[in-house]
Amino acid sequence: TRWKQFAKEKGISKKKKDRMVFDEKANDWKPRWGYNKASKDDDLPPILEVAPNADPSVDPFEKKTNEKKERLQKQKNREKRNEEEAH
Repeated sequence: TRWKQFAKEKGISKKKKDRMVFDEKANDWKPRWGYNKASKDDDLPPILEVAPNADPSVDPFEKKTNEKKERLQKQKNREKRNEEEAH
């Protein structure tokens, strides 16, 4: 195929990534992705964009956390209602 020819010319070879990687912070082997993954940027806070007209007294991180909690609670209420309607 054209890709195989191109890869051969450029010296590209298929390499499989290992699932487990060594996490130097934890000094242990951890999954590359998913639950309990090895992460290099754990101590860096995320960057959130804030509108210029936003209230400066409100913490954007706390606001985001509260919105997520509200969404989760709303979803649980929907699930509960659906279960009741099903029976």
